[in-house]
Amino acid sequence: MYTPQPNPIMADDWPCYDSRPITDIHWWGSFIGWTQPNLPPVLPKGFHIGIWTDVAKNDPNNQFTFSHPGTLLWEYRGTCTSWVWNFAGYDKDPRQAGGMENEACFQFTQLLSENEWFQQEPNEDPNIPHIYWLSIAAMYNAGDEQLPEFYPWGWKTRPHVFNDDAVRINNTDIKPPVVGANYLGGPPIQLPAWPNQGVSWDLAFELTTNEPKAPASADLNYDGVVNLADFAIFASQWLTAGL
Repeated sequence: MYTPQPNPIMADDWPCYDSRPITDIHWWGSFIGWTQPNLPPVLPKGFHIGIWTDVAKNDPNNQFTFSHPGTLLWEYRGTCTSWVWNFAGYDKDPRQAGGMENEACFQFTQLLSENEWFQQEPNEDPNIPHIYWLSIAAMYNAGDEQLPEFYPWGWKTRPHVFNDDAVRINNTDIKPPVVGANYLGGPPIQLPAWPNQGVSWDLAFELTTNEPKAPASADLNYDGVVNLADFAIFASQWLTAGL
């Protein structure tokens, strides 16, 4: 949770091969103990979404033994009316050895206005990605956690897919973190808990863009090849193209 503090903020890394901006963010979460396909009565007033630099595992300035966020580059503070949701199915806490999958899981989406897009650094070598970290945390009103109908929101884990584990941000030099804040500590997400040799976990999210790639020459359908399918598009639109 971003508010109220103190609570850990979760973050996960991803490789960026593309210089197009991030224009919308999708993530999956649940509310602890909530089993219904509709949202619980007490909701976050919004989500704090941040993008951080990467401190690599082999960075000589890294005092830890794992890669982790560095500096917060960009942030978006949502409100309760700016994100949308849909019921995504049922899941279960991976810490539970048995039991039914009865935890309601929801997909959340935040569309960004153009002036809020995250502009990634251009790639000098398209085969070597920039690595960033995404953090997402719920923003609650003070006192919400004392309500009997409070089911706190949490970001869904997923099986490990890229680089190091997702990380808890337990400590930053600015609290709560804003642009310019630096990660000071927090362990990877593992089961059993780090530093034991546990199962690695990442977090469930997607980053998308609404800017299409420019077609190469006559590749009008953006499939990477020029063939009769592209000629058919040109032929069907030649009067429009000629204006």
